[in-house]
Amino acid sequence: INAEYMGSVRHHFLWIRECWPRLDTFLSSFAVAYKRCPVEGPVDAVLLEGWCLGFQPIDPSALSDVRLVPVNEALRDFSARCYPFFDAFVIVEVDDVGVVYRWRLEAEQAMRAAGHDGMTDDEVALFVDTFMPAYRQYLPALYADGLTQRKLQFRIEPSRLPAPCSLHNSTAGAFDVTSPAPARVAD
Repeated sequence: INAEYMGSVRHHFLWIRECWPRLDTFLSSFAVAYKRCPVEGPVDAVLLEGWCLGFQPIDPSALSDVRLVPVNEALRDFSARCYPFFDAFVIVEVDDVGVVYRWRLEAEQAMRAAGHDGMTDDEVALFVDTFMPAYRQYLPALYADGLTQRKLQFRIEPSRLPAPCSLHNSTAGAFDVTSPAPARVAD
């Protein structure tokens, strides 16, 4: 998705009939294919998911891996041209980004068990290895500094369940959300 496409969608936000790209995750051997999914409006919100959404370019001298130089340049262009179209971000944080290997492996094993093509265990490791340097480089700043847009940021456990946390409100102090919510009484 490029800036021109996003600008077109933003311009026609109240009534759109577009074909949105969608990654076909049932392909193996690192193949990449996008399906076109028709969407008819009016729409109130558009949610985009992407492994590097929210990453910000950094000073090239601070890069930990020379392979990130082209990634950093692409982020410079993408963040300048596309992020202004985003009203808000949802940031899902993990304590150890290495859990991504396990999650991708579980997804591929489930696809194979369901009779679809899927990457082998070795292919999963190679695939995740390709983007792990970027995760390790850019996630700490995303988690700490965030973005200028509004955001909802929360942490999940390796089980993919929300992690216990405290929410802070500038006027009311901290809210403990480590215990289950009380049962709601029906009206």
